[in-house]
Amino acid sequence: MATERELAAALGAGLAGVAAVRWGWKGLESAEAPPSLPLVTLQRSVASAAPYADMCVDQFPIADTSVQVHTWHPEYEAARALNAQVRAIVLAAGGWALQAESDDYEPSFRAWRISGEYLGAGMAVE
Repeated sequence: MATERELAAALGAGLAGVAAVRWGWKGLESAEAPPSLPLVTLQRSVASAAPYADMCVDQFPIADTSVQVHTWHPEYEAARALNAQVRAIVLAAGGWALQAESDDYEPSFRAWRISGEYLGAGMAVE
């Protein structure tokens, strides 16, 4: 099962022609201008250990982890094609299951954002 860090690395290695693959939003928060496109970002949305919790002290907790992978491109069809590549890499990495996808236009980037939500069940918390 691929960790979040390994997933980000696999996306970076497997997507030719993408300006950047960023794990988290830190690189975008301080940008004065929109980033170069196409762009792929990965962020964790939640890691819930509740299904695995018991009364014992757990030094190595596991959780159901959800990540969002966003693909950004100025053209809608190209954004969808890039998202298809991203989906194939995430699913091939092992341990991740697609939960939902959504499409929207981001006016500040002047780009389409295709977002995929993936669930990794029973993962070590990173």
